[in-house]
Amino acid sequence: MVRPYFFARDLVVTSPDPAVRAALAALRRAPMPAERFESVLAARQASLPPEARIWGETPLSVAYRLLREAGVGPLSTVVDLGAGRGAVLLAARALGATARGCELDPARARAIAGPLAASGVALDVADARTWELGAATHAWLSWVTWPPSMRAELSARLALLPAGTRVLALTWAPAGPFRILDERRRLLPWGWVDVIVAEREGAADRPSSSSR
Repeated sequence: MVRPYFFARDLVVTSPDPAVRAALAALRRAPMPAERFESVLAARQASLPPEARIWGETPLSVAYRLLREAGVGPLSTVVDLGAGRGAVLLAARALGATARGCELDPARARAIAGPLAASGVALDVADARTWELGAATHAWLSWVTWPPSMRAELSARLALLPAGTRVLALTWAPAGPFRILDERRRLLPWGWVDVIVAEREGAADRPSSSSR
């Protein structure tokens, strides 16, 4: 079965950190990984439905802008649940944040593993539904094609995050104790998508992005 891949080359985002710049350059140069046997095996072992294996990569400049608007800065920790090759995590590092994520497909997760690690990004080969979330100020969810059952599983885990944690979700808002801070349509490589920023209820006021 042929699955479409979406990718937009993006030469805007940079960083004063040479390791982050090197990782950004590696991402731009790297070809989109082909699906391998290990990719199919990982999906089957996780009982991943076919529709959840169709993916698109958020352009660096889009991720950078959305993260910055959501208050991401040097004091933030961003987690990406389904991080692909790590584009969103690199955008977070360009903003000075700590960046961690997981990706079920080993071929995607290891596409630029060396430069990612050197830049300070931690990207694990793991299922988002069981991966240890740890401490986070922001979570990224590119779950456009995930079925309702998978979104419900992950929403239940997100509900355990501390009050004030912000979730940036594409198309679907997280269920549970979250209030919507912002919702607007954004253009991504595969079309217009609703981008929702939700916050775990019970939060104290957060610092502005300039101080984070």
